[in-house]
Amino acid sequence: MRIDSSVRVSDLAAEVNLSPSHFARAFTIRLGLSPYTFIMKLRIERASELLLASDKSLAEIAFNCGLADQAHFSRLFRRFFGTTPSRWRREQLAGGARKDGPHLW
Repeated sequence: MRIDSSVRVSDLAAEVNLSPSHFARAFTIRLGLSPYTFIMKLRIERASELLLASDKSLAEIAFNCGLADQAHFSRLFRRFFGTTPSRWRREQLAGGARKDGPHLW
């Protein structure tokens, strides 16, 4: 719910009354992803939805998704989708992509 703001493992651990290290270990075992990777996937999935549903700039989308800047956004996006956000947006919109966006899982 707070994907656009800072999310720390210690805050998540406190929500479920666990130490940060125990929380991170249990989270990774249960979901197969570290808390950091999970949060980044959520942010990039939200960003992909915004790429399709708005004409916001990449910098605005990065900010709205809690990413440091456009360069950080572009690096993460390429890691998950294998292409740049601007190229992906053009290809998806040219191909009539759904407005609810893709899902990474």
